[in-house]
Parts: sequence; structure tokens; C-alpha cells
Amino acid sequence: MRKINIIFTGLPNRETILLFESISELVKLRDEGIIDKIIYSTWTGELTNKYKDIASKLLNNKCLIIETDEPKDKSHGHLLQQMYAMGSGISILENDEYCLKTRNEMFIYPKLLRKLATEEGYLDIEDEFEIFEEKIWVPWFELTKPFYLSDECFFGKVSDMKKLINIDMSYETNYKIGCGINHIRRFIHPFLYKFPILYDYLNNHTNVGLFNTNRFSIIEEKFMEDEYLEILSVYYKILKIYFRIAGDYKQVTSAGYGKNLNVGYEWYKINKPRIDNNVFKDNFKIDKTWELPHGHIYAYNEVWLDNLLNNKLEEDNILNRMQKYL
Repeated sequence: MRKINIIFTGLPNRETILLFESISELVKLRDEGIIDKIIYSTWTGELTNKYKDIASKLLNNKCLIIETDEPKDKSHGHLLQQMYAMGSGISILENDEYCLKTRNEMFIYPKLLRKLATEEGYLDIEDEFEIFEEKIWVPWFELTKPFYLSDECFFGKVSDMKKLINIDMSYETNYKIGCGINHIRRFIHPFLYKFPILYDYLNNHTNVGLFNTNRFSIIEEKFMEDEYLEILSVYYKILKIYFRIAGDYKQVTSAGYGKNLNVGYEWYKINKPRIDNNVFKDNFKIDKTWELPHGHIYAYNEVWLDNLLNNKLEEDNILNRMQKYL
């Protein structure tokens, strides 16, 4: 059985009711031996001085509070702060342990944690490049923009999770990544030196029209470029080798985003578009977007990915051009 630890990061006063519900279930799992440490990583004095009730609740449940000085440098979306907080929390764990990085507004169902802890072979990997020792679990990936993966919560072996922590500012200074930069710079980083074409992606192909009124005309233009198709192919193969994508059954509840922050939802039953697991090109259309009319196109499992890489999708002109790369 894998030895699981939980690391919470983020604003302590966000969705405290959901946080306390999570802690209650996690304590039960700790009593069962499924979970070892429950860690809250935050800034010096953030909990102990500003949110003493939250700190008291955590300490009464024998959770560990890790405090470190907040970095003064700022980055897009406070990613440096996220990296430092995760790094501080994970620093007390051994490389052969496992951890789930999560946030207050995420409720992770015990069923998932038991699966991650006990299912034999679930994270096994055949990695000729020796980048990760085992697969990383994430709930979703975005089809059109490589390495736009879920960073709300993700799970893996500590030695691998450490590779998802970097403070490389070149992602902000050298490239125009735009929407999803925080997700992309985290997940692309371990692969850049092994797959040089990913530098071409960062330099030339990050604009896929997300939240742009002409998103799908941009996609059509990208499909005319063989290099973009090759980059997508590399991305999809990396996903299959290095990640376990599973977010569409009852396992995760989120408190939502933005104006819907207080409205809970479960990804497995959201009334939102789902991709068609039997086609390629027709998934890159407006009716598949999560935020109409120009938002993300999400996949919550590996079915489409498996069908793509095993040549089981219906043929179309774009897919036919991709075959030489797949």
C-alpha cells in the first residue's frame, strides 16, 4: 500500500466549511492507515495570527502546520507563492512516500484516496526517458493547449511531485503563454530538456484562442501547421505515458471558480459538454467548450486518449495528417 500524505495550500480563509469537511474525512482515513500526515502549508503567521480558529481546528485534529516566509517576488497568478508553499510542505516527506496536493475548495472523496493508496499497478510506468518514477494523477487535461492540466489537485510519488516545483521565471519573461500559464509552466518543465519541440510550442504555438472571440478560426489556422500537430502528438503521448487522468467519476467536489465560488459541483456529473470519444477534429468545436463560446475543451479520463493512440478514432483530414507523428 502506498503511504499517502495530504498537502493543503492556498488562502486559509477560502471555503473553510469544505476544508473542515475534508479534514473530518481525512482524519477517518488516517485512523484506517490510508493516510499518514495531513499538512497545511502557509505563510508565517497567516494561520496562527490571522486565522486562529482555523489553526485551532487543524491542530485539534493533529494536522501539521508548516509556516514559511512569503516570497516577496510576485509572479503571474501568484505561482511562485504556490510553488514555495508546496515545496515547504513536501520538504518534510521522504522521496518514496506519496502526496496529494490540494486546496480548501476541493473535497476529495475517500473512494479516490483508497484507490490511490491501494490499487496495484495504478501508477505503474514504462518510462524510457526516466523522467518520473510513477505516473502523476490529475483530474483533467485540456485538448488544445498542451500541458494545460489540472493543478487544483494532483497526486504522485514525492520524488516525482518535487519535479513539478520550479521557480523558473523564463516562462514569464521569454514566452507569451497567456491563459493557463500557471498550469503549463508547472507540468511542462520536467519534459523540456527531453523533448526540444516543446520549446517550439512555447515560442510559437501557445495562442490557441482561449477566451478569444475567434478561438475556432485560430484553431483552424493551427491545424494547417504540421508543427502544431506534431506538438499535439507529443503532448498526447506524454499524457499517456506519464499521467493518470481520472476525474469523471464520483471522486472530487470543487467549490467552483470566480463568481460561482460558493456553488459546489462534482466533475463527474456537471451539466457541461463532454468530448466525443470516437472522433478527433469534431471535438475542436464550439459545442465542446466548457465556457461557451470560446473556453476550454476538457477530457476527464483516458478513453479518448487511448482511442487516439490506438488508431480507433474515425478518420478525418486532420487526424490523417497527424498519423505520421502518432
